[in-house]
Amino acid sequence: MKLNRKHFTFAAMCAATAIFLPTSAFAGEVYYRSVSSQPYNIARGISRQEQRNIQQIQTRLEATKRQALRDGRINPQERQQINNLQRQLDQAIRNAKRN
Repeated sequence: MKLNRKHFTFAAMCAATAIFLPTSAFAGEVYYRSVSSQPYNIARGISRQEQRNIQQIQTRLEATKRQALRDGRINPQERQQINNLQRQLDQAIRNAKRN
């Protein structure tokens, strides 16, 4: 296949853009990505006990959701349990951020 002038010009412009403007690729995503062992929604600087409490509530919430969806439907009692756990998690996160 022969490369005509239009295709060559387009390929050259794409290569030049990738070389001279690396932020147009995925540099922003890599730059803002952070590695942390803490859950994503917890501010740094909280105590280990607060972090442990939040992780325990998250684990209970996920287990409750899995169990509720086992039969494919969530009944009102299961919905109430999920909502209560979600409120507990939100409250624990707010309390951890205040300190």
